[in-house]
Amino acid sequence: MNFVAFTIPFFSLFYILIMKKYIELIVDKKIESISGYIIWGIYFAYQIEIRVNPNIPVSIKLVLNVLFIFLICKIAYKENVRKKGLFLVTICAVWMIVEIIVNTLFILLSIDDMAGMLGEVTSMLLMLCLFAMLRKYLHKSIIVLPLEYTILLLCVPAGSIYIMNNIYVQAKNKNEFFLFISGAVFLIINYIVLDVYHNVALQMETRRNNIIYKQQLELWKEQIAEKEQTNLETRRVRHDMKEHLVSILGMVENRNIDLLENYIKSLINSSLDNSPDQISNTGNIVVDSLVNYKYSVARKENIEFEGELFFPSDLPFQGEHLTIILGNLLTNAIEACRKIEAKRYIRLSIVYRKKTLSIVIENSCNNSETSNKQNSFFTTKEDSDMHGLGLYSVEKAVKEYNGELSIQKVSKGLASKFIVVVILYEKGE
Repeated sequence: MNFVAFTIPFFSLFYILIMKKYIELIVDKKIESISGYIIWGIYFAYQIEIRVNPNIPVSIKLVLNVLFIFLICKIAYKENVRKKGLFLVTICAVWMIVEIIVNTLFILLSIDDMAGMLGEVTSMLLMLCLFAMLRKYLHKSIIVLPLEYTILLLCVPAGSIYIMNNIYVQAKNKNEFFLFISGAVFLIINYIVLDVYHNVALQMETRRNNIIYKQQLELWKEQIAEKEQTNLETRRVRHDMKEHLVSILGMVENRNIDLLENYIKSLINSSLDNSPDQISNTGNIVVDSLVNYKYSVARKENIEFEGELFFPSDLPFQGEHLTIILGNLLTNAIEACRKIEAKRYIRLSIVYRKKTLSIVIENSCNNSETSNKQNSFFTTKEDSDMHGLGLYSVEKAVKEYNGELSIQKVSKGLASKFIVVVILYEKGE
């Protein structure tokens, strides 16, 4: 009896370590605060309690176990539970089913396991093997499915817990073979659910990438259009230059100073009137062409556009990533300004200092723009599939440089504005 009492903390700790490994594989994070260690400690005490007091109803154990897992993710890892809810409930369902299968198999094989130690060790070893099989689903970043898909798939592991619990209560010590087969079937079903989740998530990721590529092509078209406009203007000036010089030379030879002065003034005014709108002249072709194009679009929409750009012509960031970030954010800023009648403005700041690129965009907006808790703003455009992924593509580009994306909405009375801050860090060699 003393030996069994000694094993209870050991098995509880081993269970905690396995569950901790699984959760950290899902959330891809480490414990972030002292409260995280405290909640793990409480969970450890709970595991000891359910082993010391086996009379606690199984249904209560299951509910408390799922609740603890969700609390651990929320408190210890600051994780959005909805994103990983399916995997958290599934592991609880699978662990319960594995324990039932092992217990039933021991009964069918007439293996004496009165203390339950052998069954628990076997279950834990099987779960470790199962985690190794599930690494392909868990090791990479988990793609979040729409809420309706997540709820639908979540019904399977949740239903498995409920059904298997009832089957276990009804069939225990009566029909162990049926209990074993039921456990095996539900185990396979939960594995299939993870496989379905994985395939659906991959399809959605492919679809998102295709939309992002389409957005990128549109942004490159805008850049090309701006370059063509600049080149046409340059060719026109060069073509007319000879004729203008001939005329000026004739006025100089005839010493017609007044006519010469008026002629030069008219050339200057004409040049100013016909020159393309430009606010960025850093020498970086990608940024200059894109910012100047958006600047010209904003001016046509009567949107005040101010820019402060301080960076070298050669930046250590890929052009396609800068195109995605600036293109989408400036497009969103222009769209927000179009919806208001009051003062419409965009303020752009791009500064490169100490291997860090800082991009700040501030623009006016109306009070109806809404956001969720993750600072992702819901699109109000009709083509939500295209435009709703704008920030998603920006986030992906920012992550390429371990960067940061912050979005804030500030309201003062009837006036509101968005402030978007992007920080990119130069990659190490």
